[in-house]
Amino acid sequence: MARIPLSQSITCQTKFSFHFCITNIWHYAGGETNWRHIYPTTLCGLSVYVTSFSLITRNEKLSSIAYFYSYGAVLSFLMADQTFGMDRFRYYSFFIIHGMILVNTAYLIWVRKTKIDRQSLIRALLVLFPILLLSYPANILFSNQESALNFFYVSYPPFEFPLFSDLYERIPILYTLCVYLIYLMLTLLLYGLYLMKRRIRSQDI
Repeated sequence: MARIPLSQSITCQTKFSFHFCITNIWHYAGGETNWRHIYPTTLCGLSVYVTSFSLITRNEKLSSIAYFYSYGAVLSFLMADQTFGMDRFRYYSFFIIHGMILVNTAYLIWVRKTKIDRQSLIRALLVLFPILLLSYPANILFSNQESALNFFYVSYPPFEFPLFSDLYERIPILYTLCVYLIYLMLTLLLYGLYLMKRRIRSQDI
């Protein structure tokens, strides 16, 4: 695989890291020091770290995992109910961070020529699902009267995504199982789309 010029790598890393740094400065400047609200507890937050370390370390295995987590940013754009107006930093924060997840994933796939195969799919699932399974007891353990935690949205539907609210009100545990299933199906869907793209390209050749 051809090496990418260092200048391109540094530029991509800088763009992606800028918003992350600004966000943390914004938290601390506003007096927010609660780790529950700062560190990544969603798929998009996880994607920030995975893609950042992929760009910095140039690790092929880590880069292939990043591809399978990019659907979180897509769903955020399609389904999120943006409750903050243009006069709020959070409004721009939302679009910048989710947009850069997609930009950097595309960079890893088309510029870095990251290889996607069955092994990378397995690695992505082996990283994601232990986190998802641990998120449910963590939500119970670390929740308090001030805030009910919802790491990776496995405990209850977030207000940005009111999907399955009726199901949660009736059978909460069934909602959690559905969330796990959705994560699995979307990850497999991305793998299927990549295989389809590769097959179409091979037929054109």
